[in-house]
Order: sequence, then C-alpha cells, then structure tokens
Amino acid sequence: LAVRLLLPAFNGLAEKNIALNFWNRPELLLGIIGFILLTGLLAGVYPAFVLSGFQPIKALKSNDPNAGLAGGARLRNVLVTGQFVISTALIVGALVTWRQMHFIENKNLGFDRDQVLVVTDALMLGDKAEVFKSEVLALPTVESGTISSYLPTNDYHNDQAYFKDKIFNPENGVSLNDWWVDADYLKTMRIRLLEGRNFDPTSPADSNALLINEQAARVLGFSDPLDREIYTLKDVHTGEVESFRIIGVVEDFHFQSLRDEIAPLIMHRGNSRTSISFRLRTDDVSTAVAQVGAIWKKTAPMLPFNYQFMDEQFDQQYRAERRAGTLVLYFAVLAIAIACLGLFGLAAFTAQRRTKEIGIRKILGASVTSVVAMLSKDFLKLVLLALLIAAPVAWYFMEKWLQNFAYHIQISWWIFALAGAAAVVVAFATVAAQSIRAALANPVNSLRSE
Repeated sequence: LAVRLLLPAFNGLAEKNIALNFWNRPELLLGIIGFILLTGLLAGVYPAFVLSGFQPIKALKSNDPNAGLAGGARLRNVLVTGQFVISTALIVGALVTWRQMHFIENKNLGFDRDQVLVVTDALMLGDKAEVFKSEVLALPTVESGTISSYLPTNDYHNDQAYFKDKIFNPENGVSLNDWWVDADYLKTMRIRLLEGRNFDPTSPADSNALLINEQAARVLGFSDPLDREIYTLKDVHTGEVESFRIIGVVEDFHFQSLRDEIAPLIMHRGNSRTSISFRLRTDDVSTAVAQVGAIWKKTAPMLPFNYQFMDEQFDQQYRAERRAGTLVLYFAVLAIAIACLGLFGLAAFTAQRRTKEIGIRKILGASVTSVVAMLSKDFLKLVLLALLIAAPVAWYFMEKWLQNFAYHIQISWWIFALAGAAAVVVAFATVAAQSIRAALANPVNSLRSE
C-alpha cells in the first residue's frame, strides 16, 4: 500500500517511470509473496532456535531468568548496531552531498549566469539575427546581448590543434578549445579581461585576432602572451598554416562542469549563431521575456520562440547529483526510522527483563534520572560504536564520490560530529520513552509476584 501511494512521488523525484502492475507482471506478485514468506520464516526460526536450546537444569540453578536460553543478547546488539551504522553513514552521505551542491551553487565561476536569457534556435533567423539582437538591445529591460553557439553552460565545445611555430610539426601541437564569439561576449557574460583588449567589431585586422584564457597561456608556455602569434594547419596536403595574433587574456572561467579542470581556451571573433544571449537589467523577468518574444514573433513570425535561462542550463549539469543527494536524504530518514524500531524493541525487552531490578533500586532510593541513565547508557554505547564503524566507511565512499569533481569540498570533522549527534539524540529519545516509563512504574507492582 505504501509503495502504491508513494510511487508517483518517487517517479517524480528519481525521474523514472516505474509502474506497479501485478497483472502484467505476475512474477512481481510471486516475488513479493515469496519475500513475505521468507521474512516470516527467518523471523520465526530465530526464537524457535533459541527456545530449542533451553536448558532447564541451568535455569533452575541460576538466578538469571534467561540463563537456560541459548545466547541472543549479542545478536540483538549486533543487529541494532548494524542498523545505526547504515543510518549514520547515510546521514554523512546526505550532509556531504548537500555541502558539495552548496559549494557548486556558490562558487565563483568566472562568469555571471544570473539574469541571462538564452534564445535558442537563433540559427533559423539567418541574416536577421543581427537585426533581432539590435531591436532587443533597444529594450529598457535588456542590458547587453551576444550571438554565439558557445556558452559556459552548454556542452557545445570544439577542440583544435595549434602550434607555436610556423613550421607544422604534429609533436609540438597543443589542443585548445576553439570558440567563435562576437565583441559583446565578454560584456554579456561578465568575463574579466586581465590584460590586452577586447575585439573591435569595426577592425578588419581582428578577423585573425585571439582572446585566450590564463590556462591557454600556461599550456602554450607564454609568460607574456600579448601580440604573440600561434598557428593552425590550414591545408593538410601542403602543410600550409594560418597565423593568429593574441590581443587579450581573460580570467579563467568554468566553461565545463566542475568535474573537470579548467581547460585551455581561445576565442575568435566570428559568426556562430546557434543562440543569442541577453543580460537582463530588471527583476521583472516575465515582462522582459514577453518583450523579447514579441520582437521574435515580429522578426520570424513562422518560427517558435524557444528560450532558457542560463542558470537553468547550469543546474541541469548537476541534476543527477542533486537528485542522488535528495534520495540519500530520504533513505537516511527511512534507515533511522527502521533503526529506531529495532532500538525501541530492544529497549522494551531490556526494560521488561529488569523490571524487578528497577523496583528494588527505587525502593533503595534511586531517582528516576538515575534509572533512565542506567537503562540508556548501554544503548548509547551501541550508537557510539556504530558511529566509530560508520565514520571511516562513510568517509571512504564519499571521498571516492568527491573525486569525480576536480573542484570539491574537503570532508570536515564536524560532518561526522553532526551525524553522530543526530544519531545519539534520536536513539536517546527512542530509549528514553521506555526508560522513563519503567522508572516511573510503582515498585510495589514490580515486586508483588515475589
């Protein structure tokens, strides 16, 4: 019933389309029935095994009411500890995932993805792209705009081999990301120019000019890259090369996922018209989008107006990680709930076994607080043991997960402290309910059978 009710929510969270249909999948129904029977069998075998080992003579000679039974306390403790190991590890996993996502969302990427409207399918405008851009820039809600297929938040990249020498030599080639942008690209993306100058749209000489990032300068080995020339192969048959002059160096920015190191990048001035990006200067985004859409309809009445915001494109790069983090959090809550059920049962069992002991202690003057502490400390020891086991296991797996990111957080000690504190608080609250009830019981009723 719970699966039936929660399945739509789970499908939405996991972006799956799982259906629960017993009529089309009879093996699923048989599997569930088999699982129920197996669980019931295992649950019944254990007490049967314990009772079958009952030794009457040993029980009669001992004052311990459980002396005649085969062991069991150790197994119960192992099961509860195992449950809290899983719970604590999942709490650590959820905290690490949340911190990494927070780190990604707040990291300085070297460009500003907020308030950028990306109009897609701009290639269909053809020669009208510049006209469309000019009319949109006349709107008071728009600050700047750029025409380019290459955006820091998409996967449309292009690698090209370049050389520092005019003579073509494959061994001296360097692979660089090769972008074509216009003169308004840096302004719209708010990418910082460290030295040199930007493209001049009126200068024919800039057709062979380049902007490079800091990483490209390092890869090329240029300590002073301005006005240096690099070359690319123009004709593979003749070995003819084409030269380009570096006119500016931009600050490194993350144009790939944070899973990867910043790669070397060069930018040409040229036509690349897959999308047109506009930086908005207003918080009234819906009005700005409507105005841009109206100009699109006027420019290309037969074409649909498709757009996306750059921050949405950025979020899509990490959708899988964010979804995994949410799932880990939910499973952590579920694991804690299951662990608390086991701990609650163990606490109730222990309190019942020690009913007469508690009654005698109260008659001799023990306070409710001391009785609760006596009953709780053994369980808290199990939780602390679970934390000691879970900490290195969780650290190992989360550290391996973080290695998927070239830029990531360091796992801090307080994450384990917070996870342990959460487990201890939940465990104590679970145990305290039984402990307080046992401590408040009338000792006369506890001892009357004696």
